Amino acid sequence: MPQTDLFELDTKLDEERTKSKKFEVKFTKFKSKSSLNKTITEDRKKYSNAYFSNGNFTTIKIKNLLELKKTLLKLSKYEALGLGVHKDKEKGEITPKSRSKELARSKENFKWNDEFNLVMLDYDYFEGITEINTAQEYKTVLEEIEPSLKNTQMMISNQPHH
Repeated sequence: MPQTDLFELDTKLDEERTKSKKFEVKFTKFKSKSSLNKTITEDRKKYSNAYFSNGNFTTIKIKNLLELKKTLLKLSKYEALGLGVHKDKEKGEITPKSRSKELARSKENFKWNDEFNLVMLDYDYFEGITEINTAQEYKTVLEEIEPSLKNTQMMISNQPHH
């Protein structure tokens, strides 16, 4: 079976599902004044550069996983997605909580979306666990852990991002 370059996505299922049901997921795109990426060395050590408390946010709405894919591919190293949405604003500024509780990226200001949602999972290999090298292997492992995921549409990246 040929490897997918970046994403494995069942577009036919995605199109059928979005035609039969009104589907919209809201989440937040955060933009920082500093880099929000991870550094992974050749020996697979991971260092996070992602401390975010100063920048802005925008609520994003998608109707299918193809729109999510396009959003992900456009993210810069200064941007990240969050599953929570602001309690009453579509966009705004983020500052440290010490400066303003009202402008902080906090649980008080960003709530879980009560409608449709996404689940984002991340796999980082370390010695002693099963090494996963392809999107198909990742999907198989997830379905072995939770068989109901066989009926869930997935978009899987097998490439590190930014």
